[in-house]
Amino acid sequence: MNKRIALFLGMAVITIITIFSFSIALWRTGTQEIVANRVHPQQTGVLIPLDPPQPVPDVTILTQDGNLVKIADKTNGQLTIVNLWATWCLPCIREMPSLNRLRQAMAGITVLAVSEDATLEQARAFLIREGLTGLGLYHDPRGRLAQALGMQGLPSTYILHATGQVVARLEGEAAWDSPVMIARLKALRAALTFPSVLHGGETFHSRQEKHHPGSWIIGLVNRLRRNYVNGLLSEMI
Repeated sequence: MNKRIALFLGMAVITIITIFSFSIALWRTGTQEIVANRVHPQQTGVLIPLDPPQPVPDVTILTQDGNLVKIADKTNGQLTIVNLWATWCLPCIREMPSLNRLRQAMAGITVLAVSEDATLEQARAFLIREGLTGLGLYHDPRGRLAQALGMQGLPSTYILHATGQVVARLEGEAAWDSPVMIARLKALRAALTFPSVLHGGETFHSRQEKHHPGSWIIGLVNRLRRNYVNGLLSEMI
């Protein structure tokens, strides 16, 4: 057997092993997520006060211009809505228009749309296409903000008070521009003790639509990219 054939066979074996390993990792990730959701079902669309409130994480995100900024520096002394989303997440893109309408309907707030996409260009192209460029677009390329906030799934939204605290969170899709939601956010903005102004378990579901069957797989692939590929890159750096 000459060296060229041996090299070809070696590369073929390595490719097969890589594909097999990736398939096992994908299957395990999906299985663990399904089990976790059955044991601890996600309360989607529920605005939950944090008691006690948590400090805003001391992590950085990327601006549209590629500059690093601390999330705490973007609150501008206002009530700030930090929405973690991605273009492959259908509930995320369904609720985006309501976040844009919230920004227009309620003065004195800041809305940060923090993308968990692989690249900022993907998120920017979506917002331009949908006419949502009024939202403040940022990028969390390695998922550090998501990890610091304890994100369990997309979309996830966190309410930051002007005092520099994370005072409430909402997992899943919600109708952010509903009159009741706007009233709760105004109450949060004016409050000194935050849990007292929220009704426990209050739900703000938006209209639910059938999920595309491929979105779950796309989400898993992106999660694997972050967990494995970005982890290896950070170790190398």
